[in-house]
Amino acid sequence: MDEKRILSKIKEIKNKCRLVNIIAITSAFAVYLFVPTNIAYKLIVILAVIILAVYLKTKVSLVATDILYNDCDPQTYYAVCHGIYLEGTTAFFDAQVAYFIGDFKSAAGIIFSQLKLKQRKTVKIQYLDLLANVAFFSGDFELCLSTCEEVKELLQELRGRASVKESYYVKYDFFQNFINCDYVGALKNVEQRKGVAVKKQRNSYKLTMHYYTAITLYYSNKPQEAKAEFEKIISAAPKFFILDKANAYIKAIDEDSFLPVDSVSLNEIRENAIAPPQNPIIKQERNKRIIMGIILIVIGIVLLSKSPGAQNGTAYDVISVDKEVSEVFGTVPIDDDYSLCIFATPYDEIGVAYLKNHGEDRYSYYLSRSTMHYSFLKPDNVYYIDAIGKAPRVYYDITDDKTEIPEGSNVTEFTFNDDTYYFYIIKTETEYHFFNASGVDY
Repeated sequence: MDEKRILSKIKEIKNKCRLVNIIAITSAFAVYLFVPTNIAYKLIVILAVIILAVYLKTKVSLVATDILYNDCDPQTYYAVCHGIYLEGTTAFFDAQVAYFIGDFKSAAGIIFSQLKLKQRKTVKIQYLDLLANVAFFSGDFELCLSTCEEVKELLQELRGRASVKESYYVKYDFFQNFINCDYVGALKNVEQRKGVAVKKQRNSYKLTMHYYTAITLYYSNKPQEAKAEFEKIISAAPKFFILDKANAYIKAIDEDSFLPVDSVSLNEIRENAIAPPQNPIIKQERNKRIIMGIILIVIGIVLLSKSPGAQNGTAYDVISVDKEVSEVFGTVPIDDDYSLCIFATPYDEIGVAYLKNHGEDRYSYYLSRSTMHYSFLKPDNVYYIDAIGKAPRVYYDITDDKTEIPEGSNVTEFTFNDDTYYFYIIKTETEYHFFNASGVDY
């Protein structure tokens, strides 16, 4: 192992994770302090930022898998994983490393112990799939086949891409065909697997396909063809157990001797497996996350309780506009979900706000328009206003002459600066091409 390379990789991954944290925290504060929108939407955006940050940190940490799957260097992978993950959280990585270096008993021991714990189905599938590989290469074929069947049952219970499930099934079909000495079927399975997501295949996958092909050819009495496949593995020089296996098979071919299939039972390891003790550090970290989550939820509830859309009372309490609201004249229901609100500003302006109803006179501000009140009184103007979302577009006008109002209009009377005005809705549209805007039709 290259110690400098290991330390450099650990530092690189940790620095990238810190950078993601800094960007996420800065973005969250920027959204909260500077984005001019309802605080409920700010909290939604902040939550999205947090989720994105967690996703990015996971992706950054998974860069370490390149060491295993592309560089084919399990020892370095082991050291890096133990450098970036908490102690006690590396069980799956440890089992992977044990498998790739050919320490099948250790790999099986870790897997059986982890399966004693309550795991999510997706995590359980990961462990069982690795166990199927371990059992196959160690020669415990009974365990291999039973494990394959267990994974298949779990996969049927999960939603997921059919192509992903198919890749599992094809591999297990290979195991079954090889174990049953159906080498023709096994070779077909390998060819199927070679054609799955070719552009995404990493070196470990390609080398494993060469190994599957080689052993199938070898036991179907085609030693020279098998030798050619084994030599491809040797030329790549992976730090995997299959390198030693390839050399052993080539030696047997050159000496015209026969190398039998390995047969090692893992049953005793399964019987002696016990659930690993809970690491206190992991428990502390988990408790910290729970406490932090509760704090964030409480802060969110407090902020929402003070935000437009979460208050009881009049629309005056909940309208959010760029200019100060001095007076609210009333609300006009549009349907069960939306209302319009007529308000005034201290600058001799009349505004119309689109509100989403939350029941019990609760509203959240969506979009508003304000203009000098006499601008509404120009003849032949028809104003419209849209809400964000699928709410109808509303065409309306305001006049001081009741005779101008078309028959059948929804009219709301209000007084502004001691004068009487009439707000009336001309029509509403549920289908239109523009949204999140207000304007004037001439």
